[in-house]
Amino acid sequence: LRDRLLRVLRVALAVTAAAAVVSLAIERGFRPGQIPSVLSPGLLHGVQFCAVATFVLSRLAELLLLPARREVLRRHGLDFALIVLGAILLIVEFEVTEQPLLQAGTIYIATVQVLILAQFVVQLVRWNLASSRAGWEPARIMVLSFAVVILIGAALLALPRATRPIVSQTRYGIGEHLLNCLFTATSATCVTGLVVYDTGTDFTLFGQVVILLLIQLGGLGIMVFGSILGMLISRQLTLRQSVVMQDVLGSEAVGRIRSMVAFICLSTFAIEALGAVALYPMFASELGRRAGGAVSGFECWFQAIFHSVSAFCNAGFALH
Repeated sequence: LRDRLLRVLRVALAVTAAAAVVSLAIERGFRPGQIPSVLSPGLLHGVQFCAVATFVLSRLAELLLLPARREVLRRHGLDFALIVLGAILLIVEFEVTEQPLLQAGTIYIATVQVLILAQFVVQLVRWNLASSRAGWEPARIMVLSFAVVILIGAALLALPRATRPIVSQTRYGIGEHLLNCLFTATSATCVTGLVVYDTGTDFTLFGQVVILLLIQLGGLGIMVFGSILGMLISRQLTLRQSVVMQDVLGSEAVGRIRSMVAFICLSTFAIEALGAVALYPMFASELGRRAGGAVSGFECWFQAIFHSVSAFCNAGFALH
């Protein structure tokens, strides 16, 4: 009965999470006049809140029903941290704005999505190891991983809110626009820097954030896969052979990979943060001069962060 309940909760979590992602894409990716009236904000927020509730219920059920609670906490430590963070955000949002709980739940969903992206590369590595044990070739897994990120990024960039109306409606046809979005997503993920649209003027803030995330994921992916490949070549072992050796020697290999991925991610974010701090005064001065007065701190910080990430990942994308 316990295993059946946990299985049902996992399936429900997958379904509600997919529905929440779709509802977020509709809410954030389309302009108000383009959304059908049947898809009211209340309905979209309700779907997102159900996903959050299912996520919390699933993790608490595993913690309470499974005997190895320490293992559950270790395996899903970040998930429980997200639950606590989300609860704090819900309380603060409700107390400050006195908005309905469903409206606050939207903020939690967005926070969860952003934080989950940070562990995406780690999940790719774990999937790589599991697939190697099942007989998949690592090179094929790497290509498929990048292809999935590119397709998701292209779909997000194709949403109406990602580009200025003049770009998607008058300059190109629908087919050309979709192809240009796919090209841009590929260029950002593979950090090549080739563009069809002008990143700073043709894309809205939403589209620029998508490009920023694609650059970050692509840069981290190349560094992680390259580091793993270098480690395996230095030992003259293939990834599949390393998995076999892990069964003999214990979890030392996986532990080293996990530590290496954590080091790459943390050092990358630290260097990019320092770069953003160093660039902020220049953007504050330059943007203020162009605007002829004060400019918002958010715009200055976003410009600094975008160019810091683009520079460190060698992406070649710029907002000017």
